[in-house]
Amino acid sequence: MNFRKLAPLILVPALLLTSCAGDRAQPASPQTAPPTTNTSDSVTCETLYGATLEGPEVRAIDIVRRFEQRPDLSSISNTEVKAADDELVALGLRASPAAATFIATQESSLGQMLEIKETGQNQTIDTLAFKTAGIQLLSLCKKYLSEADSDPMKAASPAAPW
Repeated sequence: MNFRKLAPLILVPALLLTSCAGDRAQPASPQTAPPTTNTSDSVTCETLYGATLEGPEVRAIDIVRRFEQRPDLSSISNTEVKAADDELVALGLRASPAAATFIATQESSLGQMLEIKETGQNQTIDTLAFKTAGIQLLSLCKKYLSEADSDPMKAASPAAPW
């Protein structure tokens, strides 16, 4: 099964069918890390989505989807939000310039979610910005994503449940 055809069928509906949060919130505080060399769009996209839709982008989409289904954050653990946030921060530091901005936008939404989980403060999480950045990433990456797997059943069953 061709990953290039499968990815939009799975990821775009996941991004579009979730409800949107209200006001735009401030980006999460940047984390310090040593500067790294930016990779190509192709390498960034392969890392972002993974070979069989198990990459950090898919995990982050799943977290936001579950948040929108249960905004009290009870379906999401601090550990998984922190791990997804850390993955996006690390990937954003070495991502292609074209993808880095979109990844930073998505990381900001996860950072907001993590702050709420850790502090208990009530604030709005900007899932619209997350989804918009996700659609832009998918648009950027669709030409680089190759066949997910030679086994169509495995390729049709991503690690993140939809």
